[in-house]
Amino acid sequence: MNDIPAIPWFHLWPLMLVAGLLLGISYLQKLNLEKALLLAYARSIVQLLALAWVLDLVFKGHHPVLVFLLLTAMLLVAAQQVVQRQHQSIKGLYLMVVLSMAFGLMVIGIPMIWGAIQPNPWFKAELVIPLMGMLIGNSLNGLSLGLERMHNELEHKKTGVELLMNLGVRPAVACRDVLREAFKVAWTPTLNSLTVAGLVIIPGLMTGVVLAGISPMKAIAYQLLIFYGIFGHLGVSTFCLF
Repeated sequence: MNDIPAIPWFHLWPLMLVAGLLLGISYLQKLNLEKALLLAYARSIVQLLALAWVLDLVFKGHHPVLVFLLLTAMLLVAAQQVVQRQHQSIKGLYLMVVLSMAFGLMVIGIPMIWGAIQPNPWFKAELVIPLMGMLIGNSLNGLSLGLERMHNELEHKKTGVELLMNLGVRPAVACRDVLREAFKVAWTPTLNSLTVAGLVIIPGLMTGVVLAGISPMKAIAYQLLIFYGIFGHLGVSTFCLF
């Protein structure tokens, strides 16, 4: 396996160029996003450095409890992000999101990693954490979009839904069209990525595996596994939540 060349910190100057370019566009177009961009830049650097430090500890610790704790923290933070992105507060939403995503990991993540990849040892952090993290991260975006659309649809169709419920129709039936729309919106970004995979984009996992020195044909197996795992986890999570 080939070694990936390290990038010296002073070779990251193109990042500053990109940051300055985006700040300039925001200023010229009067988007008023300069403060948000600077905050996002600072947070991304601090968070990634912290992640690297934590991962280094977990990898060196080589213990299943550390892997479980880190995955739990990732799941809780992701659920909190889903809730914070909503314009309306819903009682108990945080717990529902946590349980939905956790159930998705059990149904999809466990067979994907321990059934297909079969890491040795079974809790190998270098495999388990990145792959589970991809499932959690992609479902975060899908659930956020789906919940937001559900709230908007309920606002627009509130009268019709209330009328059906007053006539004795069960809430799940009265809101069926709203939930269908929420499902579609939640699934669409992942579906679009799956549709153009290999044609328009080279997926991230495949790029990383190829950089690590594995042949592209072997990398495809990993990428297919994670693509369908991501979609499966999103599907199970949205089904449980909606």
